[in-house]
Amino acid sequence: MNKNNKIIKRYGQYKVDDLFDIHPTKSCKVSGEKGKTPFLSNTALNNGITKYVKEKPTEKGGMITFSDTTESEKTVFYQERDYIGFSHIQGMYARNKEVWNKNKYLYFIGAFINGIGKGFNYANKFNREKAKNVIVLMPIKDEVKEKEKYDIEDIDFNYMEERIKELEEERIKELDLYLKISKLDNYVINEEDKKILNKKIRFKGFKLNDIFEASNGDIDLQQKDVNNKGEYIITSGDSNNGILGKTDIKAKIFDKNTITVDMFGSAYFRDYRYKMVTHARVFSLKRKDKTQMKLNEGLYYVSLLRLLKSKHSYNDICSWKKIQNNIVLLPITEEEQIDYNYMDKYIEIMKKKTIKNVIEYKDEIINLTKEVVK
Repeated sequence: MNKNNKIIKRYGQYKVDDLFDIHPTKSCKVSGEKGKTPFLSNTALNNGITKYVKEKPTEKGGMITFSDTTESEKTVFYQERDYIGFSHIQGMYARNKEVWNKNKYLYFIGAFINGIGKGFNYANKFNREKAKNVIVLMPIKDEVKEKEKYDIEDIDFNYMEERIKELEEERIKELDLYLKISKLDNYVINEEDKKILNKKIRFKGFKLNDIFEASNGDIDLQQKDVNNKGEYIITSGDSNNGILGKTDIKAKIFDKNTITVDMFGSAYFRDYRYKMVTHARVFSLKRKDKTQMKLNEGLYYVSLLRLLKSKHSYNDICSWKKIQNNIVLLPITEEEQIDYNYMDKYIEIMKKKTIKNVIEYKDEIINLTKEVVK
């Protein structure tokens, strides 16, 4: 025990292969039709889910997955629902499944990510053989005597579950305080919002090259160029929204309030000036009429461009040449012009809805916590 009479937890080293059988998930060809089955791909966003498809799931939920193609430490997720995995999605199948549940998997994910470290990407792939040999630190039951090699039965799974509950409660309290300080707890959909949502909007198809013009970087900036000065460097990947770091090395600077799209189809609105690498084939989009995009307009475009991720991968790289003739449906005015006012208000309402969902979840967890305490 320490000076506060708290038990100091002991940890044992385990090779991941002793705890999990790792192999590719079952994949299948999917159509472009929307459905309810989560489809996982090589993304660090949205729990690895790129889209929802109509095909039946090929894998059961209640397990861990990761991608062996991109930054693997960013793509380790617990999959609660049945799903379909892209060809590069690896499944982690517990060898003693009966002792695991959601919170225990979440605890393990933290230990696994720490064991993986950093440095893996599409050029240096984190394959399943490397994953099997990762060493993780797992909590040991208090009654188990110290020994050179611990067994699976020695793991304190109860501690893992309780620790995750404690962390969740702490984060919920922090979120509650943050929302109040940031004045984000006002999420009421007012009458004006309802009119916008109920308004009959006409849409028109526009080619991307009717709206945007694209450009690329001029210097092949790399990790060694990061010095935490100057502008952000944008590269491919979803980790940190594609931000590699900052540099003051002389290179082309792109305007703020523009959009970047990378080789995998990941699109982000940038409300700051930035530079771009050239080796990762990321490109910048600005309005063809030379005017600057506003934040909500940019977010609206980005929401439409998200579909690119389901069409492009390392084997079919996204480029301006490939997508410039793609059609996007945009709201229009009576004069057949793009309705930027509607786009702005629609995104504001979506922000409110998102905050509302977060707050309702937060309140639910707090109420459950209070009931447990009683």
